[in-house]
Amino acid sequence: MLKHLFIVSFTLLTILNVYSQSADKVLEDYLEAIGGKTHLENLETIVMSGKSEMAGIEFPVTICQKAPSKSYTEVYVMG
Repeated sequence: MLKHLFIVSFTLLTILNVYSQSADKVLEDYLEAIGGKTHLENLETIVMSGKSEMAGIEFPVTICQKAPSKSYTEVYVMG
């Protein structure tokens, strides 16, 4: 039983080490996927939209941020 546990543990640790990535590699791949560091530095506007819930009522929320320091939030609720 102990031998099987050792074999399973060793196999799992080996698999995790083979497939793990460093934080730098993950960040590098993400920057490449969104167009590169230059593209990110030239970004001027970010718009985030989603849903929120309060007291069992769900409502849409939009947050807009514009460089250098402007932002606004839209919340649509019944009332």
